[in-house]
Amino acid sequence: MKRVLATFMGIALLLCSIGCRTAPQSSEGQMQQLPSTDTSSEPMNEGDADRKGGMMIDPAPPSVAQERTPVEDYADFAALVSAAYLYGTDQNKMISPVSLYMALAMVAQAASGDTQAELMNLLGEDSAQSLNLSADLINRTIVQENKDALLTIANALWCNKNLGVKDEFKTMVENSYGADVFDVLMNNADTWEQMSQWVSDNTKGTLVPDFQFDDLDLLVLMSTIYLKDAWAEPFDKNSNSDDVFTKADGTTVTATYMHKSFLDSTLYLGDSFARFTLQTGTLGAKVHFILPLEGYSANDFLTNPQTFENALLGGKEETFSVDVSLPTFSFEDEMELNGLLDSLGVHRAFDLDKAEFSNATDGDAYLSKVAQQTCISIDEQGIEASGFTEAVISTRGVNISHSPKYDFSLDRPFVFAITSDNGTVLFVGAVNDPTQN
Repeated sequence: MKRVLATFMGIALLLCSIGCRTAPQSSEGQMQQLPSTDTSSEPMNEGDADRKGGMMIDPAPPSVAQERTPVEDYADFAALVSAAYLYGTDQNKMISPVSLYMALAMVAQAASGDTQAELMNLLGEDSAQSLNLSADLINRTIVQENKDALLTIANALWCNKNLGVKDEFKTMVENSYGADVFDVLMNNADTWEQMSQWVSDNTKGTLVPDFQFDDLDLLVLMSTIYLKDAWAEPFDKNSNSDDVFTKADGTTVTATYMHKSFLDSTLYLGDSFARFTLQTGTLGAKVHFILPLEGYSANDFLTNPQTFENALLGGKEETFSVDVSLPTFSFEDEMELNGLLDSLGVHRAFDLDKAEFSNATDGDAYLSKVAQQTCISIDEQGIEASGFTEAVISTRGVNISHSPKYDFSLDRPFVFAITSDNGTVLFVGAVNDPTQN
């Protein structure tokens, strides 16, 4: 498992639209849109070729997609996909690397040949066995539950009972990923409702997606994550104030700020950032706030995984009495990730003519869609965050004395990461407007 065990046991601070799907690549590699199953059967115009699931998806920045070092473990994967997704955004965004990792790991187990090799390369593993061990380690080391707090991961495999899904694949996913396995009719409203209820149950009602699949969708692989805990040191709501938050374009909004002083606390300072961490009281989860210093922006440490990891792990350790001003915020995000994954080297899985999924089926199949939904709420008491990843494998023809003080005021766009008590990355996000829901 290379560095994965050391990474999990250390402090790796790395930081959908549901329904439409993207067509496989043509032989020239151009992404072409197939119609959604719930809209007109007429194909989209050729000018819409770069539109993924009805949403414009930009590829990863060139320095992320082309100049990156190889992924060696989960920490590298988390840094890569987080930097690629958050780079250049002027909106509130959040991705769950761990949920995406779990879903792609199950996809990789269904794949074979060069298709599997591309997925393994992105996941930082060199064999199906090592990938299973890494996924199992994540499950065993971060899941926690008691009456006051919860951090949990859940996986599911939905199999089209009218198509040939191999029993040995079902058994492997059930045993190695703790997945709930269902044999269902895909083109069935009761199935879609059952899927939505499963996601809702495993995210405590925070995510309730709408689904629609058809008879030629072979497999739907799902992974959820849910976290809820109170701060170790809650903020006093009576200390809140309304003040200005300056957005990346220079415009301002009025946000509600929580205030608290932390005496003799650790702050990490880099050339372009300051990083401060808040911890939850029961699970020991951590929220790492990375604030660009004056003259810099969040994009300055999102240009590639290495600068991103430095913002999350690096900086000079200093001791200050830190006066924190943190805006309350809550928002939801949804994204289709086909384009981003393609830009990071996963090509064959999306290509109808080249995809190999022989571990799951004897028929022709391809990865038609990878999408994620997330939501987060941070207030005086604590944090609640959830994420859900959906990966769809379809068959041919699918439609388509006190220290010096430091004023750590998060009054401009900033990035945050949430890790478990052992450092596993759970969520990564960017706040560009705390008043945006």
